[in-house]
Amino acid sequence: MLFSLPVLASEIRGQVRLAMPDGEPVERSEFSDIVVYFEPDSPVPVSAPPSPVEIITVRRQFEPRVTAVVTGTEIQFPNHDRILHNVFSRSPGNRFDLGLYGQGEGESFVFNNSGLARIYCNVHQQMVAYVLVLDTPYMTRPGASGRFRLDNLPPGPGRLSVWQPRADAYTEAMVIETGQMLRRDVDLLLTGRRIPEHADKDGRPYRRRARRTRY
Repeated sequence: MLFSLPVLASEIRGQVRLAMPDGEPVERSEFSDIVVYFEPDSPVPVSAPPSPVEIITVRRQFEPRVTAVVTGTEIQFPNHDRILHNVFSRSPGNRFDLGLYGQGEGESFVFNNSGLARIYCNVHQQMVAYVLVLDTPYMTRPGASGRFRLDNLPPGPGRLSVWQPRADAYTEAMVIETGQMLRRDVDLLLTGRRIPEHADKDGRPYRRRARRTRY
């Protein structure tokens, strides 16, 4: 009789620790903006979800602020506010402009190219979101404690990355062995502004709008 041996899965566990330059406490919401992912040197297939992922506009903010997806994912931007929004991105590879629209299901865009897409509203300068488009399915979002776990990693060389919009990205080359459990703890310093300076969709400074504007 032939018996199949169990496949030993490989994984990386760890914790991301965040700090402020001045030593002030880090807000818990900053941990929800972390993305941890592993990119094998040998390409692996990815499958976009069958239904669109949502980033909603509510109370003149994007929720969630950070979204990580694989290439080919469609993201819809429903408007939950009773005012107009104009969602756009000028990021190379994923440039789009959804135009001005009101409350409802909103418009969508398919992110076909890997990389970081910075999302803004052409009406409200304080609105900012980030879409990290990846060519790997091995990604996770740590909890409020910063602890993370990447499961079922393929053996071979690759790169572990930890990303947060206000910090310099952490990247480490490593070789995964079959059945191996690696431990990595990462420290990130939050030096960037929560609302970065940016232009409108035409590359011009935002104008101050009158208080009685319809927006």
